[in-house]
Amino acid sequence: MQIKKQNKYPMACLRDYRDALYSCLVQLNPQFCMEIGTHIGATTEIFCDYFDNFRKDGFLVTGDVKEYKKINNPRVRQILVKSHLPYEELKKNHDLLEEKDVNYSENSQYINDILFWQQLQKTCKTDKFQFIFIDGDHTRNSVEKDFNLSLNLLAEDGYILLDDVPSNLECSEFYYDSIKPKKEFECYEFEDEEWYKGVGAILIKPTKIPN
Repeated sequence: MQIKKQNKYPMACLRDYRDALYSCLVQLNPQFCMEIGTHIGATTEIFCDYFDNFRKDGFLVTGDVKEYKKINNPRVRQILVKSHLPYEELKKNHDLLEEKDVNYSENSQYINDILFWQQLQKTCKTDKFQFIFIDGDHTRNSVEKDFNLSLNLLAEDGYILLDDVPSNLECSEFYYDSIKPKKEFECYEFEDEEWYKGVGAILIKPTKIPN
């Protein structure tokens, strides 16, 4: 597995994970995508640019613990997800969050909500994603939960892009301890390519999708 062609994301001044994300989207050409970690919508815009230029029938579901109110695109569905962490722990990695804005509701439109999936299946004729970008909370516990959830939501022949690997964050530890050594995952490390130096992202293709 290799992302051979370098697609520079036009809005990125420096080479970073946005180039990896944009290159993956352009070359893998997924229709149904998921983003875990909306934050301020920067990477959501990358998906939108990809849809506009390469995949008019594309659709993105993006989720976070806080609503981002500036998304206005018919190809994007934003969902509010329940935080894996208490606020004080969450704030260490998300300094812009205020406690009142963080969702902890058990009744939230979480990504395993049956009603949500029924609506999605009606809209998109699918309940699986061909491409999932994980860029939420970077603690090991949260990334592990997000990754396992992603495996259950991934279509056959689908891909997962994990942000901030390699790094000194716990998400990087999780990758090197629990993903890379396992034969059921084919991994492409962008850092191995000279052009992608500094990108900090890993593309993962499971060789077997859980039933």
